[in-house]
Amino acid sequence: MKKAIFRIAMMCISILLCLSCQKVSTVESSIESNQLNLEDKFALILSKALYDNINLRQFIRDEALKQFDKDYDVFYPWAKDKYVQGEKSFREILIDYSSEKVISSIEKEMPLLNILVPDWEWLGAFSVNSWNVEDNDIVVSSGTCTDGHRIYHNGEYLGVLEHGLFPEYPVLIVKNNERMKFSTKTKSNLTLYEFVDENFNPNIETKASDVVTSYIFPSTSPGSNFVDLSSFTTTCPEAITAWEEYGFDPYGAQRNYIYYSIPNGSNQGLEQNPKIRESVLAIRLHNVNCMENDETNDPKLNQVTKKDSGYPTTDDIINAIWSDGQLEIQLYATTVKDGNVIVLNTNAIPVSGKDIFDISKIQLDFYHKTWFTRRKYVYIPDQNNLEPKWYYLPSPLKFNIWNPSESSSIINIHAYEIDESTTKTVTDTIKEQDGISASGKIGDKFSFSFNFGADERTRQYSYTVNKGSDDLGETQIHFNDYVIRSISDSQCELQYYSTAQLDFIIAPIK
Repeated sequence: MKKAIFRIAMMCISILLCLSCQKVSTVESSIESNQLNLEDKFALILSKALYDNINLRQFIRDEALKQFDKDYDVFYPWAKDKYVQGEKSFREILIDYSSEKVISSIEKEMPLLNILVPDWEWLGAFSVNSWNVEDNDIVVSSGTCTDGHRIYHNGEYLGVLEHGLFPEYPVLIVKNNERMKFSTKTKSNLTLYEFVDENFNPNIETKASDVVTSYIFPSTSPGSNFVDLSSFTTTCPEAITAWEEYGFDPYGAQRNYIYYSIPNGSNQGLEQNPKIRESVLAIRLHNVNCMENDETNDPKLNQVTKKDSGYPTTDDIINAIWSDGQLEIQLYATTVKDGNVIVLNTNAIPVSGKDIFDISKIQLDFYHKTWFTRRKYVYIPDQNNLEPKWYYLPSPLKFNIWNPSESSSIINIHAYEIDESTTKTVTDTIKEQDGISASGKIGDKFSFSFNFGADERTRQYSYTVNKGSDDLGETQIHFNDYVIRSISDSQCELQYYSTAQLDFIIAPIK
């Protein structure tokens, strides 16, 4: 009954306002022709997402109650990458109701985009403090005509709410945040924000303080194991064809086609393509433990002081807070042939700190200039604010050739972060399995036997690694593991593997 009354009231408002505001018909026609301005597009998208998603309503309410700028504001640039009930980020939910292109254009053109959840309790109207998020009857307000604000409900335009009216039903207001400003925007799309006046910063207790503490929040870009379909098709067309042939078949192996051109449902294929190599495409380090207390050339975070320089670009800050040096990530890869261990890779992947970690927050201490001292800006990074992200290698790291029809159908991977030059001996327990065998040639094709359920055997194997190296854990790659997990119109989801502290994407490519 409440929802029916709400909708009838909204229809009445819309009809009355169409008679009282000549510009309403213009707004309606532009909406029908799908030519909304960006603010209206965002309001419409948000209204639909809020109507469908109680977790999103709770998220918006909780963020507003934090009063980061001493008002009930949700500042979109700082909220977009936060996760809603651990499932998806705020931004990803909005994309579900729109598209990456639309959301990106809104972010680009509205860098101060903000959502206000009003507190009109003193007027006997809606208040964020009493908002019942169980109820999905909520409108989102955006833009103005001569006499009021356009309102949207469940992805539909309802009409115009007159100025001076304070509804009892929940309403959110989309606008720019007048309490924030941005200092610079870089080519990497990292944006530096600050308060227009320090009085809006709840972290500042007194304006007369000698030091002002605030924060900058570079936008994080964690990446994923989803890659552009057109690019991957160029890099690994065999994998795309194998997906088309086998798909997500738990009893098929995409590598059957990639290595031997074996079609689905057959056990006959060509001789192994010698150009196919298992290749590491990307890595993601879970944490910074391998950089702690290291007297090595590993990258480290620095405190940076700049005097009388105002705000530098975000790129300048990110480059400055990381020391010189690189992590050396090694995926020590082995298999077994005729009882002997074959080493497929010992090469390491060099990677800088800023390439493998984003930083979500940097403390900024600003010391006021006096007659005797210069103005000073101190940027203080904290490793607790580092966010792991996927690092895609400039060119794939290719292993030595693996012939699973003549050797084990398992590749063993032990990951290290290499430090120091002296060596030590380690002993691994590695696995082997006779999963594939090739028999006589029939015409121009070989006959293959597949027994992925064959017993796995273990053996001890000793080798040397640099003495100070950090052990990042181990895992195995099986020949019948998926290469591609799913394909959409524009993206390809790749299989990835995880050790105790490292994730990596590997695929057989030429």
